Amino acid sequence: MRLAVLATATLISTATVLAQPKAPDDSYAKLLAGKTLEEGKGFPGIVEVGTPTPAMYKALGAGREVAGMPFWYFYDKGPWTLIVVGEMSMETGGFMTRAIQLAGDKAPATKQGVKIGDPVAKVEKVYGKGEPFSGTVGSPAMAGMVSIDVKTGAKKPLPDVEKAFKDSLFYPRLGTLFVVTGGAVSGIVVVVIDDPLPSFLRDPKAVKPPDPGIVVIDPKVDEPGWGPDASSATLHVPPPPVLAPVVEKGFTVDAPKEWTKAGTVWTDKSGRELVEIVETKGTGTPDAYFAEQDGKLGPNRVPPKQRALPAEFAKLIGADAAYALWKQEGKKGKKDAPLRTFVLMAAKGDRRFTLIVGRTASGASPSPDGEALARGVFRSFRIK
Repeated sequence: MRLAVLATATLISTATVLAQPKAPDDSYAKLLAGKTLEEGKGFPGIVEVGTPTPAMYKALGAGREVAGMPFWYFYDKGPWTLIVVGEMSMETGGFMTRAIQLAGDKAPATKQGVKIGDPVAKVEKVYGKGEPFSGTVGSPAMAGMVSIDVKTGAKKPLPDVEKAFKDSLFYPRLGTLFVVTGGAVSGIVVVVIDDPLPSFLRDPKAVKPPDPGIVVIDPKVDEPGWGPDASSATLHVPPPPVLAPVVEKGFTVDAPKEWTKAGTVWTDKSGRELVEIVETKGTGTPDAYFAEQDGKLGPNRVPPKQRALPAEFAKLIGADAAYALWKQEGKKGKKDAPLRTFVLMAAKGDRRFTLIVGRTASGASPSPDGEALARGVFRSFRIK
């Protein structure tokens, strides 16, 4: 499991994390015969957006996989095609269903009665006028990724799987889009609506708990590891440090209570983990500052659509504009483990702020302790 998680995140391999019980067949079509696709959900009780990938496999069986399209599962041995798209959740560490696509004349209709082959006029009569689709059906974390040949080391970009959806009719309130070809529906997709905030900036009440089969918070450990059982596939991480309010000249923030403070930098006893806040003056636009810092601090692993933060979040911290970034660097954490760095940038008038939180991580595994620390620091920050 450790290797599988690392492989999926780095694209060393596109193999599924699950053992295929048998070769793909037409059982999905028999299972879904007579069913309708519920807008924004899928097929409740069988497979829907948010369904854990193991549960999806249990219900549908094995899907056909295609090199260069990690976590896209094709069920096409029956009279119509079902495609289930998965992704790894950075919050929970588990794999979940992100999107469900139907294609083929005999595919099930939607709950409101629209089916493959119907004209655009019928779609708009039933659902109203659609919007252009600017999101992604596949995981936004895969944007810009490359595949690597493990034998030669050669790299090549993954295929642009999103191109087929750009001319779709999208209904964001329903989480549903209709792919249109020649004026008629050629595909129907229900898809997760991505949160505008990266998980390390969300309200704690909206954050999903980590999957205990993948990662647990363990007060007995000081850095990420595999716990007392050498054969364990469950990552153990320490709890985040306790935070306490700090009042500075230009801002207030909650910072680690027991860490060493030097100016506006707090470090743990190892000297590897830190919270740092830098304030400067800017003459250019906030966007120019964010772009400059992104270039210096990157590569930025926050999906592109979650980098420029909503106005509501900027207002929360007293800023005019805000921007997010996270990256990971090898051998900079405790005991030369990787260091995962979370960054919040903010601008108010001509004032510019960069907040940095560095936490030891384990490869590509989730870091619930690091995200909790970053969330506590960033969401408490207030510009005076």
